[in-house]
Amino acid sequence: MHKMIWSDIDHVHQGVVPNDYGDTTIIFVTQDVISDYGVRNLHGKKGSKFHQAIDYTVYDIEDEGYAIVAVKGGTVSSVNGGDEYKGITVGNYRYTHIFDSSIPTYGNYLKSGKFILKQVEKGDETDPKKIPWAIIDLEKCRAFCEEAGRTVKISGFCGNTISTVNWVEEGWDIAPIGGSGGFPTHLHLERRNSGKKHDPNQNVQHVSQDFGIELTSKDYTGIKLNTQAHPGML
Repeated sequence: MHKMIWSDIDHVHQGVVPNDYGDTTIIFVTQDVISDYGVRNLHGKKGSKFHQAIDYTVYDIEDEGYAIVAVKGGTVSSVNGGDEYKGITVGNYRYTHIFDSSIPTYGNYLKSGKFILKQVEKGDETDPKKIPWAIIDLEKCRAFCEEAGRTVKISGFCGNTISTVNWVEEGWDIAPIGGSGGFPTHLHLERRNSGKKHDPNQNVQHVSQDFGIELTSKDYTGIKLNTQAHPGML
């Protein structure tokens, strides 16, 4: 099992680094971006014509179950485990397609990599569908939920009982890459602000690339007026 990480404005991570769970940390590079933010041609496939996120998958590797690392810390405002399309929202970032499309009944769970998806123990809720979901990192014994202080029972792991937290620190492993919603395995990363979706590239940078861009302007007769060359990086 591996975990995924990328560079952001303040921290640039490069290379392959082992961690204390026996995993490997792999940085996303440009070839791992399978659908960028913006207008796209779906070629008959399902999805939105204007993609309001960035999709990542590790090039030429099956990455189901790899751990997603939080781009930024923040409050956990939602953990969606009750339908086929699953995700977790931390601060201004939403990470989706985690786990798979199956929906565990109350008392059961999904496991992918080092993570478990399970509903917390019932409280005052009368409708089982309204019982909050938690994602448990079995390495660190952290249970992420929109409600802090709820109890999750997971026999055989983390002392069998763990209390939820609703806060994530930057760099924490938060969920596994999956294919929930019926899509091929990948991470769908959204950046939200004041209820609107923004381009994650404004805050998330990829490794520098050797692309070059040259812009040439011409007048109406076709005579070149100006050329600007820009050494490229995404």
